[in-house]
Amino acid sequence: PGDALAVFVYRAPELSMELPVRPDGRMSLPLIPDIEAAGRTPTQLAKDIEGRLKEYLIEPNVTVMVRSF
Repeated sequence: PGDALAVFVYRAPELSMELPVRPDGRMSLPLIPDIEAAGRTPTQLAKDIEGRLKEYLIEPNVTVMVRSF
């Protein structure tokens, strides 16, 4: 909680953003309400976001980077 994450969705700039992890360990993205971020690596989180975006995008490609701790 409190980390700032950059989420980049390839070919979907409207879904790419930088946002904080809330005190409850979750974060919210467009189309994806409340995803658990605390205790996960950026790669694990990116794969989870990709899985959830498959409902809306064809072959989503997501990168998550930690901007600050």
